[in-house]
Amino acid sequence: MQSDDHERARLLIDRDLVEGIMVEDRAWLRSHLAECAECAGHREMTARILAGLKSLSFEAPRRRARWAAWMAAAAALLVAVPVYQHVRRVEAERQDELLLESVGARISQVVPEALEPLRQQEGGRQ
Repeated sequence: MQSDDHERARLLIDRDLVEGIMVEDRAWLRSHLAECAECAGHREMTARILAGLKSLSFEAPRRRARWAAWMAAAAALLVAVPVYQHVRRVEAERQDELLLESVGARISQVVPEALEPLRQQEGGRQ
């Protein structure tokens, strides 16, 4: 799958959760999320962050209190985004390490088997 599809999906997810998107875009996004666990996870995490920010809202009788509430919400978002990105980066690194281990294990099995005919030929020549 192209990375452009993932970028488009993330953009549509963010727009859909905040302001809504067109029917055609929603249909494409639904189809993409059904096939892409990574983007589906992004949607779930973004929805959780937004729900958490909404739960921080409260009745502010004065303008100053309302401003403070908005600042608290903005601060929470500024903290949540880097944390989310860090978690994703750590998970990607872990998956890369697992892949390298798997490839290394497979190579250590396949290479000796592939070299066996050469060893047999050398043994027959001596």
